[in-house]
Amino acid sequence: MEMLDLDSPKISHVKREPFTMPRRRPRSNIDVDKASAHEALVGAVCANDHRLLTQLLDRGVSLMSGAASSHALNKAIVSHNGEALRLLLLYGADPNETDHDGVYPLVAAVKISFMSAAVTLLKYGADPNMSAGRDSETPLSVAVAADNVRLTHLLLMYGGNAKQTTAAGSTLLIKPMDKETSKTVVDMLLSSGADPDGKNREGKTALFEAITAGRADIVNSLLEGGANANRPGPKHMLWPSTYHPACLKLVLAHGADYKKAPGVMELAASINNVESIRILLEAGVDPNAKKDGIYTPLCTAIRDNRSDIFKLLLSHGADPNVPASEYPAFKCITHNLVHFLPALVAAGANLASPRGIFETAVSSNNSEAMRWLLDQGLDPDDKSPTGRTALTSAIRDNRVDLVDELLRRGANPNVRGQDWPVCMAVRNPDMLRRILAVLPEPRAFKGLMERAVNANQLESVKLLLAAAVSVEDRNGGVFSPLTTAIREGRRDIVAFLVTEGGADVNAPGEHLPIVKALRRRQEGAAGIDEILEMLVDKGADPNKLYRGWNGIMQALENGDAAVIQKLCKCCAIDLSVKDELGRTVTEIAVSRRWEEAANILASSN
Repeated sequence: MEMLDLDSPKISHVKREPFTMPRRRPRSNIDVDKASAHEALVGAVCANDHRLLTQLLDRGVSLMSGAASSHALNKAIVSHNGEALRLLLLYGADPNETDHDGVYPLVAAVKISFMSAAVTLLKYGADPNMSAGRDSETPLSVAVAADNVRLTHLLLMYGGNAKQTTAAGSTLLIKPMDKETSKTVVDMLLSSGADPDGKNREGKTALFEAITAGRADIVNSLLEGGANANRPGPKHMLWPSTYHPACLKLVLAHGADYKKAPGVMELAASINNVESIRILLEAGVDPNAKKDGIYTPLCTAIRDNRSDIFKLLLSHGADPNVPASEYPAFKCITHNLVHFLPALVAAGANLASPRGIFETAVSSNNSEAMRWLLDQGLDPDDKSPTGRTALTSAIRDNRVDLVDELLRRGANPNVRGQDWPVCMAVRNPDMLRRILAVLPEPRAFKGLMERAVNANQLESVKLLLAAAVSVEDRNGGVFSPLTTAIREGRRDIVAFLVTEGGADVNAPGEHLPIVKALRRRQEGAAGIDEILEMLVDKGADPNKLYRGWNGIMQALENGDAAVIQKLCKCCAIDLSVKDELGRTVTEIAVSRRWEEAANILASSN
């Protein structure tokens, strides 16, 4: 055995002939039935007393015992007592007999790397493929798992089956795949017939595990040993290889088909592996190939701000007009990477298609991109596919600085985007002031005043009045500024409208102002009494009808005697006015059996 090179991957198989090994019979059977004799034999093994051991064996002491601690062969192995092991086998001990725990001698010897014991056991007929014990592992699987080159070689020499499956459902090739695995062990198994494409219970192959571990040397051995570079195990081999350029070269050289792994170029870009990208490009992989039907290598390089990958892809034909989740030029803007735009345009990127790149710059709050695009001659009024313009988006986001720049560079305030610019600007007086300064005729946009009131912007109301917008300017032809201010409880705006603004307190919006105020009072709105006082003081007429209804009728509807009393004191009540059902106010009060209200109305005249 000393003459054999057990470190070599080349296996020279040995014919097993245990019957040719030396054997000896006991001289007598005098101690064969003694209960204590076997324990004495085990004690001699543990004490390394070979003379006593020989005497006991010659007296016919039994080599087998049911006691858990009395397996003589395993005791000799654990004690590293090679001579005791030889003597026990010489006198007929069974090398394949398991102990109480199901561990048999060859497994015990392999676990503690007791080479001479393993040699002796194999010569006496120990089975290298026998599975026993709680782990149900064979001696060969134990040796391979321990990455023990010499023992693996020895067991394969004596008939170890390289194709066997471990207790965990793996192959011998897969089990040791990590950065510490000896390539020699893999070569031994391959030369002994191990299946390089065998899978474990998770569907993984040895090649997949070797690539994942970055073991290019083992990858080469497996490929040279017949492993299929296109067999998923569970993924196509190009996917894990992308992380390891050396492995990637090997699988491509051995026929890996990149068409079976669409998107592998994008993966290489996503993990920022420049070397893998170069290898894939040299292999002919399309630099525009999408991953998952969406992601492109170029957009990924932009997203990750990898200028080296970006330049490499463009130099190899990446199309700057092929979109991923968004177009490359758009991605430069949304990810605040404007420095990529000049190179994209030089490579043929079309800034005019699809539409909306300019509005995207504003929506992304990217003033640098906005200015660069304007410098390239883009139309500042260009609309996005949803109809938005840069100006309306800047107004929406309250970006006064961008609005100033857009107006200075020629944006037209008469072009509608998300809405009319001036209609959106009423929410921000500073914004409105800028729009009104360049808007030829603000009165052309109906409902501005009501929008300003609805936005609770008194300053915007004042700006619109100064721009000659009517204080009665209705939104949608219905909602008047005054009734909206009443509805929303804007006391300061109501006060301004009916005083400095000159709003007509009897001009209807969705209702007459006094009717709207009385309805809000019924709803318990805060401060509504003060608003009601202002309306009455400015001449609101409770007798005026609008859509068959007036202030007195609303007070009756509310059941509010105090308000009826107050209105009667302010002006004479017209008892002849009828609602849409033809009833006078007195008839309404009587129909509801409200004598107090009827008396108040009667006494008012």
